[in-house]
Amino acid sequence: MFLLCLIIGTLTTEARKIAEENFVEVTLNNGETVSGYLCTGWNRNYMTQKPNYKFSIVPTPESRKKEQVWYTADEVVSITFSKSDPQYRWESHNVYHKAFSDENALRRHLVCIETDGKDVAICWWNQPDGINRYNVPVDVVMYGLVVREADIVLPIIKGSGKSATTLTGLIEHHMKDAQPEFVEAYINFVNDAKNSQAMIENPAIIFELFHKHWK
Repeated sequence: MFLLCLIIGTLTTEARKIAEENFVEVTLNNGETVSGYLCTGWNRNYMTQKPNYKFSIVPTPESRKKEQVWYTADEVVSITFSKSDPQYRWESHNVYHKAFSDENALRRHLVCIETDGKDVAICWWNQPDGINRYNVPVDVVMYGLVVREADIVLPIIKGSGKSATTLTGLIEHHMKDAQPEFVEAYINFVNDAKNSQAMIENPAIIFELFHKHWK
């Protein structure tokens, strides 16, 4: 999953050969499709800009930085790496985050689709998770459940490997009134240690829970 962090670094002012795998097809909100090579990725500069939000493309692998065309998560539906293997697909959705107010909790940004169930999907993204002792920003991997009809992403896992933990707080807080049956079923499910570990190993097992309890 960290492949993209390696291939979508920021271009210098001089021309630099961009990898062919960085060729993307961008679908805009109006249905128009544009294509080019990813120049500046959306996981950069998160201390001064919105993370996972803004990116740019250039027309050729040899293009210079001044040729960049910028887009934001508010302007696009999806970005597909059509020449990479596997073909990564990023989508723009409203993602719930921990915030002091409900008004600020829902933020639109880009997430990478990992398992696509059509009406629902499992996605991941990197987000800032504080500063380490060297005063360097630290990222954490997040997994979420994409509910396409509602255009929302519910965070379900934080971290990866042995440090991964399942999440219930955001789902309970934001969905308890709109989806009480799903919230109750989800909390009961992940409170079982075996189920929680199973979901960390394969987040898509939540699909069955969703289709049974989401109304």
